[in-house]
Amino acid sequence: METGSTILIVDKKVSLVMELRDDTKETFHEAIGLSTYSNSKAGVLSYVSIFENLWEQTELYQQLKKSEILQKDFIHIAAHELKNPIQPILAISEVLKSSIIQNESGNKHEVLINKNQTIGYIDTIIRNTKKLISLTTNVLDITRIETNSLSLHKEAVDLRLFLLEHMMDYENHVMNDIEGRYKRHLNNEERYNSRLDFSQLNKHGSYGSFLAEVDKSRVSQVISNLLDNAFKFTNEDEMIEMDIKREVINCQKYAVIAIKDNGRGIHMEIMPKLFTKFATKSDKGTGLGLFICKNIVEAHGGRIWARNNDDGKGATFSFSLPLKDLKNNLK
Repeated sequence: METGSTILIVDKKVSLVMELRDDTKETFHEAIGLSTYSNSKAGVLSYVSIFENLWEQTELYQQLKKSEILQKDFIHIAAHELKNPIQPILAISEVLKSSIIQNESGNKHEVLINKNQTIGYIDTIIRNTKKLISLTTNVLDITRIETNSLSLHKEAVDLRLFLLEHMMDYENHVMNDIEGRYKRHLNNEERYNSRLDFSQLNKHGSYGSFLAEVDKSRVSQVISNLLDNAFKFTNEDEMIEMDIKREVINCQKYAVIAIKDNGRGIHMEIMPKLFTKFATKSDKGTGLGLFICKNIVEAHGGRIWARNNDDGKGATFSFSLPLKDLKNNLK
């Protein structure tokens, strides 16, 4: 009948239904028609049910709308990021195929290849395949975060010792690839001394443990992401430092892990949305890494933040994790 109504419910006990005759009128009695007051429990609860259903539908619509926007943004970025590693993999595979020269000599086939050149091709394929794996991992993590299914498998860990072990592993398995983009001919000692400094971690050895309950693989993911970003936005002669310290907030003790670089710093346009999805000024990357880091850290009960260094050179990314053993962790 195209008749509008205003429905008021108080404490799920009473209801007032007012017919909207003409809401353009200036006076109440002209705008409102027939009104019905009721304290019938069944009648009031029926209106409550209607409102709850409408509220749920509205929330669902907003979630779907948000998902559509997220999907469009992700498809645009993911398509670009997938294209970057796939193109060299395809191109180099075709080069390798064409470089295999078969000379028939009876029933034998001789294959002539350049060993060093072929190793270089294979390294490129491996590097770009790792990029695809990283993108796939990020997609899965975003899905877990958006569906509130990001799970942690915690265990008691001394964070200082864990960081030392992680840095060794990072150097052996990850840093070689990153440093290889800059100087392929440096030996291991020169590469270590020229870029990564975590000597501060050793200085805390005599001040007790940094005992915490964490998911080691997830914390490793956060550290690796922050280190990767530090390498990405610094030059080959600029230092990257890691440190750990204690902090007390509202009687809760935290370990604060900081990664400092001397690179270009954080662009002021990005700073307010640094830890949101797709926040990046780089022409490489999806802008998902820091968003994932934020959710991992917060799932542990900590927080993550970043600032440009006071001297105007580079930035420092820090995150906190709650410590166990409240009486003995702080000396």
